[in-house]
Formats: sequence, C-alpha cells, structure tokens
Amino acid sequence: MISLSQTQLLIQASRPVSWIIAPSIYFAGFIHSGTVPKSIAALLFGVGLSFPTCLVTFGVNDIYDYSSDKQNSRKRSPRVYGTLLYENDHTTVLQGAKIATFITLLLATPASIQYPPLLAYTLSFLFLSWAYSSPPFRIKERVILDSLSNGLICWLFWASGYTQGDDGTGDIGKSFYSGWAVFFYASASHSLAAVADTNPDKLAKYRTTAVVYGEKFAAFLSITYYFCAAILAGISTSIGMAACAGVITSMVILIQDEYVVIPGRGHSLYSQSIFLEDTTKTDNHIAKGTSSFGKRSLHIQKHTCANCGYPSAKVRKFNWSEKAKRRKSTGTGRMRYLKTVDRKFQNGFQTGVPKGARGPTAA
Repeated sequence: MISLSQTQLLIQASRPVSWIIAPSIYFAGFIHSGTVPKSIAALLFGVGLSFPTCLVTFGVNDIYDYSSDKQNSRKRSPRVYGTLLYENDHTTVLQGAKIATFITLLLATPASIQYPPLLAYTLSFLFLSWAYSSPPFRIKERVILDSLSNGLICWLFWASGYTQGDDGTGDIGKSFYSGWAVFFYASASHSLAAVADTNPDKLAKYRTTAVVYGEKFAAFLSITYYFCAAILAGISTSIGMAACAGVITSMVILIQDEYVVIPGRGHSLYSQSIFLEDTTKTDNHIAKGTSSFGKRSLHIQKHTCANCGYPSAKVRKFNWSEKAKRRKSTGTGRMRYLKTVDRKFQNGFQTGVPKGARGPTAA
C-alpha cells in the first residue's frame, strides 16, 4: 500500500502545474477535427493524460537528470520545474512511472476499440517519453533530436484527439497545418528552455544541443521552429501569436552578450556587464563572525570556522606557523581558569568553609 509521503512525492515529481498540457493538446485535436468527444472512454483518456503522463514524462526525467538537477537553481521552484529527486526516492518514482504507463495504456484500450490508431499513438508517445530520459536511447543527449522528440510527443497528443474526430475517419493530412504547428511550437519551446539548463548540463557532462553547439545556436533553432509554427498556424491564431512572442524572446538571447546566472536569482537574461553591476550592489558574503572570534571566518554553507575550527571541540591549530601559535597561545584569551590559579596557590588551594566561619543562624 502506498503511503501518504510517497503519494506526495509522486505528485510533486509529476509537476502538477503541467497536468493540463497534454489534455489541452489532446482536446485541441478534437477541436481541429470539427467535433467533440462523444464517448466516456475518450473523455477518460483525455483526463488520464494529466497525472499519469506527467509522472512518466517528468518523473523519469528527474531521475536520470539527477546529476544536472543538483546544479540547477531552477529546481528551487518545484511546482513549475520539478523537484530534486534524491537517490533514495528514485525507486519509488520509477515504480510509480511504470504503473502510470500501465494506467495510460489501460485508459486507451476502450477508445482504441473504436479508433485503432489511438493505441498506436499512445504506445508511441509513451515510448518516446521513456526514451527521452532513460538509457539506452537517452534522446535528451541526441543533438537536434532532443527538441524534435518533444515536439513529436506533443504532436502525438494532438493526433490522439484528432483521429477520433469525424467518427474515426479523420485524416491527419487534412489538418496538416494545425497539427504540425503544434509540433514546431513544442520543439521551439523545448529548445528555448534548454538554454536555461546549459550550465547545469555542462557541469553534468550532458551533450545537449545547447551544450554542444552553444546557447545562441539553440536560440536560433528556437526562432526557426517558432517561425514555422507561426506560418503554419497563422499569425492571427493563438498559436501564431504565442510563436511570435517566442521569436522575440529567442532573439533577445541572440542579442545578449552572455546568458548568465545571477546568484540568488536563478537564471536570468542579463548581459555580463549588468551581472557585474548587480552583484556589486548586493551582500553576497559567504562567511560571518563566530561567537568565539569576531572575525568573518565562519563559512555559512559548511558551518565551520576557518580560524578556530568551530564547532569542533578543539581549537584549530597547526605546529608549522610560529606567528599563528603566538596569536592563539595562552594569554591571548579570557583565561577563565588560569587567572585564578595564582591566588589559589598562595592559599594552598584551600577548599571548604573558612575557619571560624559562622553558619546560618536560626530565625
């Protein structure tokens, strides 16, 4: 039986904000076919594309991108960009993704009886969702194919809805422009988002398009894909206007000197000059004072004093620095005990009550 904490983990790994993406594209296919879902099976399949599909797509991705996610500041917003899945949670999420795959196929079966192509589309986008992140295919590290595979997954969502239109006689070719506009728009969005993950992917040695050919090349691909989507869908349509906005955003990246990460602010489109100007105006100290030393030597992240070794029980010292020993030797501190030893020595270290002392008198 799955526990409450495991349920919360699976929900967080599926990125709840993204649950609406696949169903929206699926029902858009119905709209483009000129009809609406006419069966409960079609509606259930559309609803099933929310949590189960997102768990397969994003949960598996977060497992195999663990090395990159540790370096990614975008993971500070888990509702949008997912959470950092620690290694002891990988098994739970992986098992949940397998169950979600089975549930998606189970929901597709009733509708596939009347619309056979639906099962083929479902198997295809489930396969691509696994192959994108997990070995041996790991399409994420296949240059150019990483973005196109995401576009193809979204196209399969759209085709799953469109093929059920017109009583199952819907021809994908009749709606070429609408369907492939979705393909190019999704590919462009992925290519643009990959720019934000360039530094973490580079540190993790992932060979994405942005890492291999640079951020500007990935932005150029994004402009190309957005332009194709706008032409196919029409600039006056919602997809066309969104694609035009994507073109402008991608062009900003091409114009900027460098895509940098500002400490404490995540990824932002700032030039190098703005980055330098901004950091000089903020307090980005990495150390602070300690209770034993007023010096600014306590490392905030390590929580260890570089001067005295706090919180270690013994003072940090080495025997190779004459000046350092002189600074920390006896007499440089409070001497809470030694400063009273001389007085006690003169009195023979007497203990107890002094001779002739009167005890407390009764009232």
